[in-house]
Amino acid sequence: MFENVPRAFVPVMWFENSADVPSQMIFKMKLLANLKDILGGSGWAIFGLGFAAIIIIGIIFSTRRRRREDTGPILSESLVDESDSENVFHD
Repeated sequence: MFENVPRAFVPVMWFENSADVPSQMIFKMKLLANLKDILGGSGWAIFGLGFAAIIIIGIIFSTRRRRREDTGPILSESLVDESDSENVFHD
C-alpha cells in the first residue's frame, strides 16, 4: 500500500531566531546600505561644481582680457604731445 509513496521528513521541532537592532543604529545601517548611491551622487555633485567653476573662471578671464584691450586710449600720450606743437592755428 505504501510502496509508491515517496519518503518525506516532517520536522518535529521548529526553531525561529530573531534579533533586534538598537534604535540608534537603524539610521547608520540605512546610510551604510545606501552608501554607494550617496557617494555616487556626491561625486557627480563635485564634478558639476568643478565644471561650473572652470566655465566661470574662463568667462571672467576672457572678459578681463577684452576690457584691457578696449580701455586703452585711441591716441597714445606721445602722439598727443607731438600734435600740440604742430597746431597751425595757435598764435
